[in-house]
Amino acid sequence: MRPAAPPSSALRIIDQERVREGFAYEFALDEQRLTITIGPSPEPTRWRVEAKGRLRATEVRHSVTAEAATRVDAVRAAAVEWAKDTDRRLAFDWQAIETLLGGVKAL
Repeated sequence: MRPAAPPSSALRIIDQERVREGFAYEFALDEQRLTITIGPSPEPTRWRVEAKGRLRATEVRHSVTAEAATRVDAVRAAAVEWAKDTDRRLAFDWQAIETLLGGVKAL
């Protein structure tokens, strides 16, 4: 018996790929999309996370960049920046994002 697919309203990773900056992970939640790129910072011993969100079929877009000593801390810093200045229609559960990234060994 196959496991049930997550409901379409559940946050999930729909794509992951290697990019010049590191690794990119695309998340989907209903009509929202979030791309998180994780890679080394130009500053030695630091990690950079760039998060770009969009609402499908609209011009609503938002992006932030954060750096920290570890990948986990960089994701958490991006979450803080995201919460400061984003359209409420692009709200994501950053704890769930962190859990999903851990599940694919990104953190």
